[in-house]
Amino acid sequence: MNESSVLYNKYRPARFEDVVAQDDITRILKNQVAGDSVAHSYVFTGAAGTGKTTCARILAKAINCLNPAGGDPCLVCENCAMIDSGSTDVTEIDAASNNSVGDMRDLRDTLEYLPTELRKRVFIIDEAHMLSNAAWAALLKTIEEPPAHVVFILATTETQKIPATIMSRCMQFTFKRIGMQNCADFLNKIASKENLTLEPDAALILARAANGGLRDALRLLETVANKDKITAEIVTNAIGAAGTVHLFEISDAVSARDSETALAVLDRLFRDSKDMKQLASGLLRHYRDMLVMKIAPNSGFLCDLLPDETERYRRSAGLCETAALLGALDILGETYDRMYRAGGGGDRTLLELALLKLCVPVKSPIIAPIPRQELPAKPIAPVPENKAIIPHHKAVSADQIEARLPPYLLASLAGARWDFSRGEGVAVLFGSSVTISALANANNRAEIETALRNFGYEKLIVEPETADLPKPVTDKRRVDIFLEQAAAQGITVRQK
Repeated sequence: MNESSVLYNKYRPARFEDVVAQDDITRILKNQVAGDSVAHSYVFTGAAGTGKTTCARILAKAINCLNPAGGDPCLVCENCAMIDSGSTDVTEIDAASNNSVGDMRDLRDTLEYLPTELRKRVFIIDEAHMLSNAAWAALLKTIEEPPAHVVFILATTETQKIPATIMSRCMQFTFKRIGMQNCADFLNKIASKENLTLEPDAALILARAANGGLRDALRLLETVANKDKITAEIVTNAIGAAGTVHLFEISDAVSARDSETALAVLDRLFRDSKDMKQLASGLLRHYRDMLVMKIAPNSGFLCDLLPDETERYRRSAGLCETAALLGALDILGETYDRMYRAGGGGDRTLLELALLKLCVPVKSPIIAPIPRQELPAKPIAPVPENKAIIPHHKAVSADQIEARLPPYLLASLAGARWDFSRGEGVAVLFGSSVTISALANANNRAEIETALRNFGYEKLIVEPETADLPKPVTDKRRVDIFLEQAAAQGITVRQK
């Protein structure tokens, strides 16, 4: 047995009623056992250390217990003893190392055999999300319709990786994270049983560092269990995390734009062997709590604060703008992600760069804006004589209108002439036959009407340009043409 897991194995719950903070799930499972209505397949999902595998083992024991007490195993009957000693009828499979299609086919081939010692055969597949697609395919039909003497329990931290076809055939239970106070209470109870003196703040710091997982909380407790009195300072130093005092030192320096102090605090923590990734994670949580305190101080989202931290967060949040807190979270989140992608190299440098960005915001590192007064005035294009601007309405030129038109329409307006003198809001366009033909298209006309409305003209009238019309033929010219045609035919015409 690994020494780091002694406390966890020693105090692993043996009955449903001992499971911490999963009351809804354990109540349903107990009722199913008591009512002999256990499902054939289960999926237990949730964060690490929340009790998935523990509940799977308790359920396996309760199903086979000879004298279950209200759905809980009795722990003293022959079947409970056999399970504790390692019965072959309860099989745990680590899918992280047994995830191939061959492994699942071997499992499937054994299902037809009846239990040799117990009432039902139970298969607990831990880290189920690690199974390959081919392995899931081999297991699908079996999970959908297992033999009556078989129960499957799949445990996973990544539900999204379980195929939907599997999820739809199983009863799903989602295990919630253990609240900080529940976790701290559990640690205090274990410390009392182990004759350890654990200060309340130290228990809360351990619970917060465990991030909702009891297994991690007990592992951290073991780290400091050799101390006569476990204080908050001992815990902070032992687990390599920066306490909130150091986080406030950094955030206060950032608020004051004091990059030297911020880097000095970081340097001190680095020399004290504080983990830079943990520090980045702590800063993310720290700025998140400041933001929540800023925008929703009474929302109840700050339950992970120690008793003496609430007022400090209130004061610090009051010194920061909401936008600044959001910007800090963006920078720190990106830095935290880069630390993991970098594989551990240069963590300190990445965090130093993040603090410098927070202390010295960069607005435009490459091109400085040109002052408005120095911008050259845009020359006004001369207005052609045949494109008049009538000042009685909103002054506009043909160039201004055509600047708002699509290029394909401009060719059709070549040589066109505008007249704005017909009345308020009326624009007249004199155009050639090409222009008139183009504007017969409703879409083209709509484009021009839209451009005109930007200048206050609501009505468009299109008329032919008189210069394009054929000139009327006079009577004298008609006679001359007639005489010329007659002479060409050798006909003599007498004129009176």
